Amino acid sequence: MNHTWSLKALYPDFNAPSFSADMTALENAVATLDNKADGLSDAQSIEAYMVTLEEIRKLSSKLYAFCNLSFSTDTSNQMALQMRSKLQILTSNLTSPMTKFMNFLAKLEDIDAFIASSEILNKFAFVLKESKNRASYLLSEQEEILASKLSITGSKAWNTLQQKLTSTLKATVNLNGEKKELPITVIRNMAYDPDP
Repeated sequence: MNHTWSLKALYPDFNAPSFSADMTALENAVATLDNKADGLSDAQSIEAYMVTLEEIRKLSSKLYAFCNLSFSTDTSNQMALQMRSKLQILTSNLTSPMTKFMNFLAKLEDIDAFIASSEILNKFAFVLKESKNRASYLLSEQEEILASKLSITGSKAWNTLQQKLTSTLKATVNLNGEKKELPITVIRNMAYDPDP
C-alpha cells in the first residue's frame, strides 16, 4: 500500500524551480518586512507592512505545508527536514519586525480610529486589534528574538524527534490469533475500531 499522496498542487518536488523561487521570494519578503518595521509611523506605513506580512504568510504557509506533508509521510526524507529547518530559521527572523510592529500599535491611543482611516487597514482590523492587545505581553525585542531562536532547537526539535520516533516505532500485536508487526500509529488507531 502506498502511504504517500501527491503534493504536486503545491510543488513537484524540493528541486523544482517553483519551490526555489518561493523560498527566495520569502527570504526577500522577510528582509523587506524588517526594513518596513523600522519605518512605522503612520497608516500608510502600516498598510505597506501588512501587505508584505500577508505575502509572507501566503508563501510560508505553502512552503511549510509542502515540507510538513512530505515529512509526515516519510520521516527519513532528509530534504523535507532540511527545508523545514531552513523555514523555521527564516521565519524566526520575523520576531524583530513583529515586535516593532506590536510596540508601534501599543502606543496608539485609538486603534479603531486609526483602522477607520484606511480601507486597507479595515481588511486587517482583527489582526491589528489582536496585535495591539498582545503587545502588553511582549518581552523586550532582544528577549523575544532569543525566545524565538531557542524554540528552533528546543520545542520544535523535540516535536520533530517525536514525529520521527512515532512514525518508525513498530510493535507486535496478536490479531485474530496471528502475530503481526505494525506501526505504533496503526495500533493506536485500533483503540477507536468498533471491532478491535
